Amino acid sequence: MTEKISAIIMFEMLGRPPEHLKDTMVQLLEVISKENGIKIINKKIHEPKKVENKDKDGKPIVNTQGEIFSTFSESEIEFETLSNLITICFKYLPSHIEITYPENFNLTNRDFMVITNEILTGLHHYDAIAKSSLMNNQLLAKKLQEIAQNPEISAILNKEKNKIPLQISYGKQEDNKKGKPENREEKLKGKVKKLAKTKDKAKK
Repeated sequence: MTEKISAIIMFEMLGRPPEHLKDTMVQLLEVISKENGIKIINKKIHEPKKVENKDKDGKPIVNTQGEIFSTFSESEIEFETLSNLITICFKYLPSHIEITYPENFNLTNRDFMVITNEILTGLHHYDAIAKSSLMNNQLLAKKLQEIAQNPEISAILNKEKNKIPLQISYGKQEDNKKGKPENREEKLKGKVKKLAKTKDKAKK
C-alpha cells in the first residue's frame, strides 16, 4: 500500500485552568507533528468551556474540587502508512477518527503484518503498565500489613479505634430551638454541679 492516508482526528482534554488546558493541547499537537510519517495539514483548537455536571434529574452537581473545563481539537493529518495511523491511536488515544482518503485499502500480507505488530506493541505496553501497577499495589498492601503488625503501631491504631466521641443530648427537638448549644451545655454542667453538691450535703 503506497497511497498516503488523510484523516480528521479529534483530541479531547479535561482540566483547569482553561488557559493551561489550551496550552497543553497546543503542545500535544506540536509533539504529534514531529512523529515520523505524519504531517498536520491544518488544525483548529476550540476554546475551553466549563463542564457542568448534572445528575439524572438534570440538577447541577456541586464540584468541591473547583471548576473543570474541557476543550477539543480537530486536525486534518496526512499519514505515510496505515501503520503510522495505528501508532497515533495507541500513543495519543484520540477521541475520534474519520478517514477521508482513500475510500478503499489494498493491503499486502506485509502491510497487515506491520499493522498487527504495531497493535501488539501497544497492547504489550499497556499490559506492562497494568502489571506494574498491580505489583506496586500488592507491595504497598504487604508493607501496610507489616506496619500494622508492629506492636507499637498496632497499639496506637487500637487506641484510636476505641475512642468514642462524647455526645450530649439537649432534650426534645422542640427544646433545641431555645438558646445556643453552648448555653445549653453550660446549663447542663451547672445542673450536674448542683446535683453533686446536693449529694455532698446529704452525706454530711
